[in-house]
Amino acid sequence: MKKTLLYFTLTAILGFILGMTQTEATIDRLTKLAGNRTFNVYQGWSTHLDLARDDQGAMKRAVVARVGLGANTKEEAIYLSRSIDENGEALHSSNDYVVSVPENFPVEAFWSLTLYGADDYLIDNAYDKYAVASFQEIAIRKQGVEIYLSKNPHKISTNWIPLPQEDQNLTLLFRCYHPQKELLEKLDNTPLPTIKTIARK
Repeated sequence: MKKTLLYFTLTAILGFILGMTQTEATIDRLTKLAGNRTFNVYQGWSTHLDLARDDQGAMKRAVVARVGLGANTKEEAIYLSRSIDENGEALHSSNDYVVSVPENFPVEAFWSLTLYGADDYLIDNAYDKYAVASFQEIAIRKQGVEIYLSKNPHKISTNWIPLPQEDQNLTLLFRCYHPQKELLEKLDNTPLPTIKTIARK
């Protein structure tokens, strides 16, 4: 008990000192760097698998507060983020992409794919469309679901997420709610969505 109290007291003091002596931009940058160092990468997708746990430590708590306040444990949801295509090139609004989600992706609840801009926020668009989810009425092919990212509406509008007109880098977040056992225990061996550039400007 004393050890736990001492830990939280020291953490609070350190946080107070940083808050008083460093600018918000500096703290944000340090937290972001810490988050990048603690990511695990699977098939090009980055994730933290120990979010929301009591033993995750002060720094990871800070990372969660910055990038995903209220994050669930991995048993509730796995969050996969990606900013590159299958060739390792940065996702950019000047290109068109197709994201292929494998058939019968192993989740008990649902999955969703959401697009974010260079500032890590949703990108405003005239269609009020920011994501595609498995619980929606989407077109499903034999091999799975294909989601198109483009400035121009796709012929399968339910499977389309609009890209911004202005030039900027992009990030995709693939959320897996109530992942099945194979996703929880064998994430490195489970086929994850692929991102292919289909038109380059």
